[in-house]
Formats: sequence, C-alpha cells, structure tokens
Amino acid sequence: MTTATARISRPGHNATKPSRDARTRERALAWARRAPLLPALIFLIIVTQLPFVVTLIISFLNWNSLSPDKTAFAGLENYVTVLTDPDLRQAIFTTILLTVAVVLASLLIGLGLALLLDKKFIGRGLARTLLIAPFLVVPVAAALIWKHALLNPTYGLINGILTWIWSLFGSVTPPQLDLLSQAPMMAVIVSLVWQWTPFMMLILLAGLQSRPMDTVEAAQMDGASPWAIFRAPHVAAPAPVPRTRRPARSDLHRAELRRRLHPHRRRTGHRQPALRHLPDVLLRQRIRPGVRRRRRGGHRHHHRGHLCPPHRLFTLQEGGSTMSTLTPAAPQSTPPGPTALNTGRSARRGKTRMDPTRNNTAAGIAAWLLALLFVAPVLWMILTSFHSETDAATNPPSIAANLTLDAYKEFFGETSGVSPWPSLINSATASILSTVLVLALAIPAAYALSIRPVKKWTDVMFFFLSTKMMPVVAAILPLYLFARTVGALDNIWFLILMYTSMNLPIAVWMMRSFLAEVPEEMLEAAQIDGANLLLTLRKIIAPVAMPGIAATALICFIFSWNELLLARVLTGVVAGTAPVFLTGFVSGQGLFLAKVCAAAVVISLPVLFAGFAAQDKLVQGLSLGAVK
Repeated sequence: MTTATARISRPGHNATKPSRDARTRERALAWARRAPLLPALIFLIIVTQLPFVVTLIISFLNWNSLSPDKTAFAGLENYVTVLTDPDLRQAIFTTILLTVAVVLASLLIGLGLALLLDKKFIGRGLARTLLIAPFLVVPVAAALIWKHALLNPTYGLINGILTWIWSLFGSVTPPQLDLLSQAPMMAVIVSLVWQWTPFMMLILLAGLQSRPMDTVEAAQMDGASPWAIFRAPHVAAPAPVPRTRRPARSDLHRAELRRRLHPHRRRTGHRQPALRHLPDVLLRQRIRPGVRRRRRGGHRHHHRGHLCPPHRLFTLQEGGSTMSTLTPAAPQSTPPGPTALNTGRSARRGKTRMDPTRNNTAAGIAAWLLALLFVAPVLWMILTSFHSETDAATNPPSIAANLTLDAYKEFFGETSGVSPWPSLINSATASILSTVLVLALAIPAAYALSIRPVKKWTDVMFFFLSTKMMPVVAAILPLYLFARTVGALDNIWFLILMYTSMNLPIAVWMMRSFLAEVPEEMLEAAQIDGANLLLTLRKIIAPVAMPGIAATALICFIFSWNELLLARVLTGVVAGTAPVFLTGFVSGQGLFLAKVCAAAVVISLPVLFAGFAAQDKLVQGLSLGAVK
C-alpha cells in the first residue's frame, strides 16, 4: 500500500520572495543612480583626503624629510611648538584680517557695480567687458604690476599722477606715497580687491538678471522704492477670498489652492485658502473702500469690508466668462469695452516701465567712470610694455613716449636666449586637459546629485565643497613625497591630475545648479525612449545646459592657468608653467619695468581673450544656475 504525501508550503513563503526581489531591485537601482557620482567621489578621496590623512600622521612624528629613516613619535610636541610661536599667531591674525577685509570690500563694491550694470544704458556691454578685465589678469602678473608699475615710490603711476597734478599748481614738492613700506597691508588689500571685485560682480549680476521681471514690475506698480525692491523682492503671492474656506476645500482642485499663507499687512481674511491667479496687493484706486490700510477712523480688518462695492463695476463678455473690472470714479456715459480697458491698462503699464529708465543716464556715467578706473592698471600695463626702459621709469609718467618692441623681444629670448614658449605650452596643456577631465567627472556627478539624487547621499555635495575649503598646503607635503617616490616630479601629467582635483569641487557645485534647470519632462521622454546615461547626457542635457558648461569650463581654465603654488612645488625645468616662468623672469637689478609689463601682457593674453570672448556665456551660465 502506498500513500501519497502532499508537500505543504509554509504560509508566507512565496509572499516574501517578491518583496525581497523588490528590495534587491530597489538597491540595484539606487546603486545605478549612484554610479555617475562614484568616479568623481573616489578621485577626490584619493587625491585630497588620503594626503591630508598622511599630513595628520606626520604631524605627530619627529621626522625630517631630508632624513626619512630617522623617525620617532613626538605626540603633541609639534603642536605645542607651533601654537606657542608668536610669529604664527601674528600670521594667523594677518590672514584673518586680510580675508575679511578683501571679502567685504569686494562684496560691497561688486554689489554696487552689479546694480549699475543691471540697468540699461548706452555701452553697457563694453563697460562690463572693461570691468571684468582685472579678474582675467594672472595674479602673479597683477602683483608685479601693482608693486612695480603702480605703487613704486620712485616711478609708480600713482606718485606720477600726484606729481603731475601738483605741477599744475606750480608745486615742486608733491606728496609721494610709499604704501609698500608704510602700509603694506593696505597695498595688498587694494590689489586683491581690484582683482576679485569683478568676479563678485559677475555672480551678483547673474543673480540680479535671473529675477522674474513681472514681480519687479508689480512692485514698481505698487509704489515700492528701489531699496524696498532690493531688500525684500516683491512676490505676487495669491490673495485670499473671504468666506470660501470650506467650499474651496471641497470644490477646488488642490493645485489651485495655496495653504499655510502667512498674514499680510494688507490682506484681509488671511486664514482663508488662496487662489493662485489673484494678485497679492492691488493699486490704491482699485482697492475696495473697506479693504484699505489702517486709517484713523477704521481698522484694516473691517468685518464687512469684503461686502463693500467697488467704485464702478462693468462686465466683460470676453473669453466666455463674465469678468469684473474697476475704473476711476469719473462718470462715463457708456461702459468702456474690452479694447479701451486693455489700452488703458497697457498705457499704465508702459508708463510704469518707463519710470526706472529715467535716471539710467546717471547710472551709465557712474558705471563708465568705475569701469575706466578698474581697467586703468591693465591699460597702463599694456602701454608701458611698448615703452623703452628709460621712458617707463619717468616721473611723472611719459604717456606720449615713443613706442618700441624691445621689451617683447627680450621676453621672447632674442637677447637673453631664454624662450618662454615651453612654459606657455605647458600652461596651455595643463589648463585645457585638466578642464576637459574636470567636465568629464563633474557632469555625471552633478547629474547624480541634481537629476537622479539618492536620499542618503545628498550630503555628498558638502564633502565636495569641503575639499575646496582645505588649503593646498595641508596636502602638499605628502603629494611631493609621493611624486618624488614614483618619479612624477616635474611631470606635466601629474600636474594635470592636481589641477583636476583643485577645480573639480567647484565644477560639481556649479554644474549641479545648472542641471537642475533641465526640464524633467525631457528626461522622462528620453527614459521612455530607452536612452542610456551617455546618450542622455550628450543629446538631452548638454544642449540645454551648454551655457552652464561653458561658464564652468571658463572658470576652470582661468583657475588652472593662474595657479602657482602646485606648479612651483611639483615642477621644475621640464613641466614649469607660465606663472612660474614669470616669477623667475623678474630681475632686481637695473631697469626692468617695461620687460615685466611685456611678460605680464603675454602671459595674461590667453585668459583675457577667453574671458572677453565668452563673457556672455559666463553671465548666462551663472544666471542659469541662480536661485529663482
């Protein structure tokens, strides 16, 4: 006799399998969304964080790099020695004072320049071009120009101008400033503010130009002053409709409501739900008599204010629905038609739009004067480079002196035999290739952080920015030791990797805000069509975010071309860059002002050409990522 036994499945055994598969698929999808971020993240950890950890370890050792075999644990002895050094405390205080002064001055002056350039006047584009010129000058060249061509107490431009002005009044003993000896901190602050104010101006100008103009016009129609518009931007929030709270919740769609409205000083019934299409504040002649602001004889929250009639009510049969409008209290024989109302409204709006342009002439003159003041050192550098050494060192300055190319011939090695072309080629190679590598890593990382973010990885952006905040000197010693060990010193490819790590954090930050502007519908359509990540980046995201990509590429190229510390420490004769060549080109003997100006002009020309050619893309790209 045989018996058949049936296999009884455990309850819930098959039910847990789909949920486990679903969790597995969800984890796989999350890691697929993290994948574009991983190359940039791993690269920064290896290049920036590991050297910093090595620096921390070395700080607890009694070790000399010249004798690497002799090491001993020192504990906190190195920290005690450093913190008790009075020179270090003075250096830290000087750095803090210098940083705060330069940032505040650049912010205030840049804000003023941005407000001036936000207005329309004749030659605004050219004025903006002149204002950004100081930012495009190589910092090493700018420092040499301020030291020798502008602030030199013997033949500097500032003292030369003072001598010329005093000579007009017959004085032979004009005051001669010597900021380099008497106030060196002030001289450094002035030169840094001159160079970084244009960059601050570009960022603030991009934010101003990204404002919705309809909100600005609404604030102007409400009679807001320019300071009020700047301090608290006028946002036309929806106005409440009294006694419609319960019907609106039951009959209106959720998208048409805006709950949790904050009280408004000119809004009655602020606890009622709001309709999105109604304006926040109406013109005074269009406000109902019972809804005006507080007067002596009444309260703004009049309990029957919503029942008070308007001045005059007319019905419009335009668009298939009855509408009401208000007109001035003057009697009319016949109700005005829609055309008349629209014409009056357009005329009123046109008049309002013309009001801000009345004083633009004064703003244009001020902007032009400031632009000429900022570009004057650059123009003087160019003019001095075409003078002979004797004419360049005169006091007062000899503007109408004969022009010559002797300084350029000496710079290019016709007399000395030292050619700058290897250094210029190294700078171009390192700047271009590092910019390409930065974009290749930053665009996928920004895509993963902005378009397809993972909830638990949203703080990675802070890590990227923190690596940019870390000083280069915190990791320069381990990098130097590693390069010496593997034979990468004076190697252009190792320098390219260092430039990439230097610019990658700011590139990810900029590209993240740019890619957030890409419409979600386009990405969903590409996903439905089966486009992969590379195809989506190349066909969908790149055309839309091209101004932002151009702005990021320009910023990375400028920072790479201008970099000095890494190139000075990690390179030598073979891979030396243009800023390193410029520091060794200056000689402290004899007359050398024209030669220094010629070298500064040649080394700054690539950045000047790139900045002038792409300044529209730069402003447009920064505006694309501005917070609206």
